Amino acid sequence: MIYKIIFFVFCGLSFFIIDSEACSICGCASGANYNGILPQYRKNIIAFRHRYRGFDQSVKQLDGSYMNSTYTYSSYELWGRIYLKDRIQFFFTLPYTINTLDNSTEGKSTLTGINDLSLQVNYNLINTTFDTSRVHTVQHNLLIGAGVKLPTGKYQQRNKNDLMYAPNFQAGSGAYSYLASVIYNFRYKKVGLNADVNYIYNTENELKYTFGNQFTASLGVFAWLKKGSFSFLPNTGVFYEQLDRDIDNGYYNPLSGGYALNYNLGTDVYYKSVFVGLTLQAPVVQEIGSDQIKYKAKYMVNVGFLF
Repeated sequence: MIYKIIFFVFCGLSFFIIDSEACSICGCASGANYNGILPQYRKNIIAFRHRYRGFDQSVKQLDGSYMNSTYTYSSYELWGRIYLKDRIQFFFTLPYTINTLDNSTEGKSTLTGINDLSLQVNYNLINTTFDTSRVHTVQHNLLIGAGVKLPTGKYQQRNKNDLMYAPNFQAGSGAYSYLASVIYNFRYKKVGLNADVNYIYNTENELKYTFGNQFTASLGVFAWLKKGSFSFLPNTGVFYEQLDRDIDNGYYNPLSGGYALNYNLGTDVYYKSVFVGLTLQAPVVQEIGSDQIKYKAKYMVNVGFLF
């Protein structure tokens, strides 16, 4: 079955009394997950991010009964963007995860640990902010990127009965993953549009398990509003993800793979060199793990420093 998603977003943003100044063109940090819209100043960023996501799983047993489980994933990430040159951005993300499983047969389990380290380089093919000879009413920014996720996370942790947790519950993957992205941003005066496409190719770990490759795409609109020393970046849009099935010792894992279309709503607040942000994400349509898994709403909080 071929899934075709046509993104169309119409957003009415609430404008209040603002000054006439606007930001440089804005953009989205690339990666496996939606990371929100970030300012494309020629500045570096060091930030701390908290993600929360979860899903419910209902699996039919041989006796006809259902085993119901709830998974929650909390991730605490140190991340940054460093400009190596005017057109070259270097991104890193180092997460620490706290995963919780609560099911109807075994009760609650918690697993913690360092997750896989992500490294990526983006190159600005087009960036009108580099042209300081005149004021650009319309700004464009086009980046291409490539990177790698390193198997730094724990991936063979066991429960109290010495049974290994499922691969998707582990902190790490145990394998290298390769990343590619294309990011385009358009801004006219104070209002802009952001489009982001990412692909992750996963390799097999030593347990003969391969996570499914991932394709994600987002489309959003934003406005840059300024009041005194504060700047505001309200934004909204959609985020689509398509996941191939995992392969376990040569066999497809039926509780994996699928697609989901999510709605995003968020805002960031900037004061001088400090920023904070909140993004909420809710599934609109989804079919994950042969429809035995249901995503729940997610949220993300950012606190960072520009320098």
